[in-house]
Amino acid sequence: MLPSIQHGLPQSSLHTVGLSAFMHPSSPGIITSPTKTSFCPAPMTHSKSRFPTQIVHKPFSPRLRQRTGLRSATAQVEILAAKMVTSMTLLAIGDAVSQIKDIVNDKQEEKAAMENKDPVHFENKEPVHFDWQRTTRQGLFGACIAAPICHVWFPFLETMVPLSGQGIQFMGCVAERVVVDQIVTGPFNLMSFVAWMSFWEDFDVKKAGKKIKQELPVLFPKSIKLWVPVHMLTFSVVPDDLRVLWIGVVSIIWGVILSASARDD
Repeated sequence: MLPSIQHGLPQSSLHTVGLSAFMHPSSPGIITSPTKTSFCPAPMTHSKSRFPTQIVHKPFSPRLRQRTGLRSATAQVEILAAKMVTSMTLLAIGDAVSQIKDIVNDKQEEKAAMENKDPVHFENKEPVHFDWQRTTRQGLFGACIAAPICHVWFPFLETMVPLSGQGIQFMGCVAERVVVDQIVTGPFNLMSFVAWMSFWEDFDVKKAGKKIKQELPVLFPKSIKLWVPVHMLTFSVVPDDLRVLWIGVVSIIWGVILSASARDD
């Protein structure tokens, strides 16, 4: 017979002191001796319950934190750091893919010119080399600018433009959210990218301002064509746990587009 039954308590009262107390004889709920182990009931509390209880405080589980939105400052920093690393990696990959494509195309053009005995085309042309500094600048833009903006903006956007209804009404809410996103953050992100890439290339503020005026009318239509259909799927079809992966894959394509723009400059 269990010790709790010997003292007139139901077996379920063992759970009031926690499983750790029952398994560790040195804890306050258990008295041990070389020949006998007995159970000390929990201290009496004023409650409407028939049997004495003891409150066991437990930390919030990760699932409960996710449901209630309770996250510590440390968890927020870890989430932001993960987004920064992800954005930096994906934009750097996009730039690397674009540069490798340019190098391959340059080699093919040179080979075709040599076969046609037309080397004049390459006499005054510099060979294409991989620019590690440009890749680094684009990756750091993702870590220092793009990721923090998205970390703050998307939760605010979900609160400002909530999704509701079904069918046409739901898709209308999705379209409204996408329009607000492109109007508010689209131009700002593009201007930030052009200014970032230009300034860290030669540290010229005036030149960066001129680049913004030149590149914004070119890049903004490209941004609309890519991100409007992408975010229509993001907010309507893609599950929440796959959105980071989905946007990450598209960011590689966007990185190639931005890299081509930086190369043309």
